[in-house]
Amino acid sequence: MGDDQNCLAKTTGGYRQLLRIENRALPSVLTIVHCLPKNMRPSCLQEKKRVEELGGYFEDGYLNGELAVTRALGDRHMKSPIGSNSKSPLIAEPEMTQWVLSDDDEFMIIGCDGIWDVMSNKEAVDLVRRQLMHHNDPKRCARELIDQALRLHTSDNLTAIVVCFSSQIKPPQPWRPKFRRSGL
Repeated sequence: MGDDQNCLAKTTGGYRQLLRIENRALPSVLTIVHCLPKNMRPSCLQEKKRVEELGGYFEDGYLNGELAVTRALGDRHMKSPIGSNSKSPLIAEPEMTQWVLSDDDEFMIIGCDGIWDVMSNKEAVDLVRRQLMHHNDPKRCARELIDQALRLHTSDNLTAIVVCFSSQIKPPQPWRPKFRRSGL
């Protein structure tokens, strides 16, 4: 990748970004995942505390019994009126994470709840990595993620984007210990 290249991830909820990094120390390990930034769900203790301090509540895991996330751009009916001094438990303020990309960063998946409700981070990353090694088409990988979520009977909306940081994803090399030959 060469010179330092920064990447900034922002989310207002309902989306998760996963960064797949090659593990050079253990090449046989297919997946090292960094979730960027944290998920804005009521299950996040920091978000739960913030919401409850502002008078919000959770019913069956939903903010005020209606919404599965605590940050969103839409859902105006759940926010304080413009110009109001009161703060709403539902906000549009994004959570942000910044990092420097390295040569080990392979790709990033940006996906919404419909994917993460039925697939683990590892399952999604493994699916994308296998497909990139097969056809190296990130757009097609995003479609395959959505198709897999549909096969798993997701009940939420579906959006996926795959961003590649490497021109070609290489298959993992089997790990072999390095031995020195002795002159015996």
